[in-house]
Amino acid sequence: MNPFRAEDVNPVSDAADHAAVAPEFGSALEHARHQTVLADRERIAHDLNDYVIQRIFAVGLDLQGTVARSRSSETTARLNRSISDLQAVIEDIAPPSSNCTSTGHSGSALGSGFGSRSAT
Repeated sequence: MNPFRAEDVNPVSDAADHAAVAPEFGSALEHARHQTVLADRERIAHDLNDYVIQRIFAVGLDLQGTVARSRSSETTARLNRSISDLQAVIEDIAPPSSNCTSTGHSGSALGSGFGSRSAT
């Protein structure tokens, strides 16, 4: 003979079922939080990358303006080397899908790369 009534056992059984699922639910919730943190970090990294590239673009454009005003061929050559170096840095850190490509012309490579990349 069973000392427990059916109406007493059913709520206890339901509670046991819920207790069995709770660790699984907690694990899924923790996984979702972790995925959210990872997505936020990825977004921040992308934003920082864009910011750095924009700053390098600004420096390159400033140097190009200086090249246009330079009266010394030695200074112009040095500025053009610096512009080429900046273009190489941008190509190293910019995603392959960006439009930061060199034209192969000394001094104008940065301008075409900077001019074709939109600010984000």
